[in-house]
Amino acid sequence: MGRSWSLRGTIASAMKTNHWFFRLVLPALWVTCSLIHFHFPGDEYALWVIDSTAGAWVLFLLPNVGDIHQWWVRGSVAGAGALVMVVAGWILCGLNVRLRIWIGLWVVGALAWSGFMMSQFRSPEEALAKNGSWWAYLFSTAMIAVYFATFLAFVGGGVKFLMRKFSKPLMPNSELNPPVTAR
Repeated sequence: MGRSWSLRGTIASAMKTNHWFFRLVLPALWVTCSLIHFHFPGDEYALWVIDSTAGAWVLFLLPNVGDIHQWWVRGSVAGAGALVMVVAGWILCGLNVRLRIWIGLWVVGALAWSGFMMSQFRSPEEALAKNGSWWAYLFSTAMIAVYFATFLAFVGGGVKFLMRKFSKPLMPNSELNPPVTAR
């Protein structure tokens, strides 16, 4: 006999997809963006350091970084950022954040950040003169939008968690809130 379709199986499958995305894909995308962004860093690598905040903190723990172009500098930032993003992914999974909501927040964050960055200059030519290429703006937008979406998902998921934990049903034995019985 063939497999029958069930809502429970569909929901479980969707949850597993969210877990894969938040725990593996999101950190991998962040690392990839950080490493590529290093080659299009913006003005004096400041844009890259700001956008790679999830991993750039490790540079403060290292003695005398010296030349930022050494391979281990971007490797250290990428590794530390990967750890931070994996932890963030596990938290997002624990809060049961929906992937569609996170992606929607990412799109809003990307649009807002790119609009903010371009509003700082009188013309696109002036923006390019400051940070070098459109790639610097693209990777900056992608990485800042990850922080935006993840932070708002933490807040929303945390509020939802607290509301479920501390809310009491208004009518304990109504049809909407049937009593819990042992199975």
